[in-house]
Amino acid sequence: MAPKLSAIGCGLTILRARGRRLCKTLRADGTLIPYDSARTFDLHHEPLADLAGLADLLRRL
Repeated sequence: MAPKLSAIGCGLTILRARGRRLCKTLRADGTLIPYDSARTFDLHHEPLADLAGLADLLRRL
């Protein structure tokens, strides 16, 4: 039996921390910049219709 889809549809929650880095960054010269210690986050829901919508969202991030 297939799972039922929500009436809301699919989506993705975007997590942001103002002025903070939430992932490690590796530069072309090999320098590694560690992530920051974030304590406060902003959450934003992005509705997605399909995989093309997900690809578009990821390009915009």
